[in-house]
Amino acid sequence: MSQCQKIPSSSNLVLLSTSAHHNMSLKGNVKKPDGALNKYKNFFEINFPTLYAIQRQIFDGCKCCISDLKMYYALRKSQKIDKKNIEDFNRKELECLIKTSSNLSKILIVSVIAVLPFTIYPLALAIIFLPRLTVTHHFWSKKNYKNFLSTNLALKLNFHYHPLLSAIEINQSFSLPLNFRDIKKDFISIPKLEEIDIIQMCHLLRFHQVSLFNGAKNLKERSFLIYCLDKKLREKLDFNIDNMSEEEVVMQLYMRKIYFKNTDDIKVLKKKLKDWLKYSEKFYIKGNESFLLYVPILEKGSNC
Repeated sequence: MSQCQKIPSSSNLVLLSTSAHHNMSLKGNVKKPDGALNKYKNFFEINFPTLYAIQRQIFDGCKCCISDLKMYYALRKSQKIDKKNIEDFNRKELECLIKTSSNLSKILIVSVIAVLPFTIYPLALAIIFLPRLTVTHHFWSKKNYKNFLSTNLALKLNFHYHPLLSAIEINQSFSLPLNFRDIKKDFISIPKLEEIDIIQMCHLLRFHQVSLFNGAKNLKERSFLIYCLDKKLREKLDFNIDNMSEEEVVMQLYMRKIYFKNTDDIKVLKKKLKDWLKYSEKFYIKGNESFLLYVPILEKGSNC
């Protein structure tokens, strides 16, 4: 051992040990003082519960909105650069592609507004007065979620139902609405996307909330996305559907544009989704991807 090294005495070791133990005890026992932000949050929550709930709704909504947008562009990048196929994506990624592409312009606007100063006030007004029209599903309350989606779907069907139905030829032995089990290509003639006229194309694009730019290609992708998502859910059909909340079930129905009412209870909603999944494999026809997209029109109002 080198002569320049000093060996601490036993008394010094005891003092060092006691000091270290004392410091560790203090660190473990001393409570961290609440920051100014936490104090403000607690005060606001206790004294202004309604305003606090709106504030939380805005913050949580912005967080989810931006998170979905990041995932969406990451998935698009992986498709373009890594040449990743749609069927390689998992359930969450497929859902993100469908939901985000359906509301991309609105999500982009909200995401830009969210990072600007003092934007909490216009967002709060939008959530209070016109949440269904002005903000995305990320900002909706649980009690409004089902109502807003069913209202949106009913409005879309009212506007697009008859124009879309005019392109379909049905065997005379069948009458509308049809159950999913009765919808077969042998009895129903639906034109290919390349064959439908511009007006029919616009109705189909708007009904499924698909971008008008490069419409036929985007509709083919939407049809395949739904097919792949159905395949994922079908792997453990009962388990996947039975464990869904009401919000999850209505979103699954809405993504496919399957008609439901705000008054339908969760058992009815789950049964409708299960019925779709039982028969949807035959709805996707390569080369005639429009067949799957027209099925919700044929089924509208059915008691399947």
